[in-house]
Amino acid sequence: RYGLIEPRNRGDRYGIFFDEQAIYRIRKAESVRVSMKTNIPAAVAILKLMDQVEDLKAELRFSRKF
Repeated sequence: RYGLIEPRNRGDRYGIFFDEQAIYRIRKAESVRVSMKTNIPAAVAILKLMDQVEDLKAELRFSRKF
């Protein structure tokens, strides 16, 4: 619904399954939501921004090697 995670499979007679990474992201989003006293869409946006910061840090570390 918010684009934060994707199910491991789309569901069958046993239901929808999520991998460990998806469960971790949901828990992290809930932690952000509670600690910042915000709603779910804002927590998802914050989490996505945190991901972008980590990606940029990784790019910077890589570029500093050369």
